[in-house]
Amino acid sequence: MAFPPAQGARIPWEALPDSVREAVEAGLGARVLEAVTQPGGFSPGVAVRLRLDDGRRAFVKAVGSSPNPHSPEIHRREATLAAALPPETPAPRFLFAHDDGDWVALASSGRFSAAGSGWPKRTALRSSIRGPRRISTSSPSSRPAWRRPPPARRSSTPTCGRTTS
Repeated sequence: MAFPPAQGARIPWEALPDSVREAVEAGLGARVLEAVTQPGGFSPGVAVRLRLDDGRRAFVKAVGSSPNPHSPEIHRREATLAAALPPETPAPRFLFAHDDGDWVALASSGRFSAAGSGWPKRTALRSSIRGPRRISTSSPSSRPAWRRPPPARRSSTPTCGRTTS
């Protein structure tokens, strides 16, 4: 039996509360000229590429507590992690987060071109495939949890403190 791929229902930029759109424009320091909603993903919110009146482009994702009250907390956690990434991380640069207690919006910079036109740039993709690069983080472990070795296994035979000679 085949199932359709899971995806969230996207909200268009224009449907965001005015206060959130205004806060994003203030954080970006420019007015939005064009907003293109991005398909796919899982959050029930906005995912949009923006073209600004100063010529820059940005990506913004935003979510409110309705319909999923857990989504804003997920975005808050993402903002904390994105802000902690070192500048050499091969990812779009995190710009800011807006949090009004209900809506959380995250903005990142970068050039985003139309789907299928080579974004991310093929050269960046090739260099990331050629071999892993060490990027330092403030994380206590530089290895993701799923890459860490399992804890040492204990023997199933208790020794009770006795030794043999």
